[in-house]
Amino acid sequence: KGSRSEDSVLQVRINRKYAHSAPVWFALLEYLYTDSVRAHSACLRENASMASELIDLAHKLGLPRLICFCLELNPEIDRAAVAARCQMNLSQDRASTWGADVERLLPVDPESTSFGRPPIFGFTDVMLRVRPSEDEPEATQPGHLGAHKFMIATRCPYFHAQFAGTNWKDSRSVSANFSGDLRCCHVMLRYLYCGMDAKVESALNRDQSLALQVLVVANEYGLDNLQLWCEQVLIDNISNREDVLVILQELDLVHAPLLRCACIFFILSKTHPEEWTSYWPSLREELEATRLKWGFGPAIESLGDVLATDNGVPSAAGASPIAVAAAPTPSPTPLLRTASSDL
Repeated sequence: KGSRSEDSVLQVRINRKYAHSAPVWFALLEYLYTDSVRAHSACLRENASMASELIDLAHKLGLPRLICFCLELNPEIDRAAVAARCQMNLSQDRASTWGADVERLLPVDPESTSFGRPPIFGFTDVMLRVRPSEDEPEATQPGHLGAHKFMIATRCPYFHAQFAGTNWKDSRSVSANFSGDLRCCHVMLRYLYCGMDAKVESALNRDQSLALQVLVVANEYGLDNLQLWCEQVLIDNISNREDVLVILQELDLVHAPLLRCACIFFILSKTHPEEWTSYWPSLREELEATRLKWGFGPAIESLGDVLATDNGVPSAAGASPIAVAAAPTPSPTPLLRTASSDL
């Protein structure tokens, strides 16, 4: 049962049966917010009484995964007795339900083409103004997607900066423009709420044009992990020169050195120098300079004749650049594999 005081702090009243010491509640709150108890692991490991008290509270609240954490951290507690008392299967109940729990806050599904649905839990206090997807010509007017200010501002540097100051604790609903279209917004919101889960991976792998759009937006909004995933999806699906040229055009405004190296690698290894007479030397120089600047491994031996001469096509021209990079070769390690492992 909660009430809001004058200083906008939410005060929660609990039943007496849930009354426990402050350290126990702090550990519980850490688990609810982060799905872990790393900050309290030392206390739980050294204090069996606190661990037992947290187990008791977790059992009352129906949090079997937290009980498993306590048992793993403090071996003094009888695991069999706790499992019998709480009617638990320790091997099964340790599985995380974080994604499924947070999904109930999510107002959209990345597989959907609609403008969203009300979330199961939580009032959405941010309205994102989103343009329709290009594959829906009948939807010509921008729409709005609801989101939770605390979630997107905590998980995204762009929104954190936008809502900092007076807007951060303001309970009123606010509006914000979103750079991408509807499908892109669905994917980004899913990533902010649930992380890189199976639905986000499926949406990106199924549509490379969507992956490229998400990459541009992720770069703008400071979502480095999402951007790296999009880069890898695009690298794995480079197959023709037209796709490479489209990607390079977008990369003029995006900082994505690994993907840029992969595209230049493809051009140098799959095309004749005569097709790029005026650009061939500069492409070689840019590839080497980018590799050295960002530490993408040793000298690019996998390019073979491309780096040795201005004439002819490299011997591996018949294979894709990813296959060339992944093939077993004498030392040193090829460029793209080294870059991926380093990152």
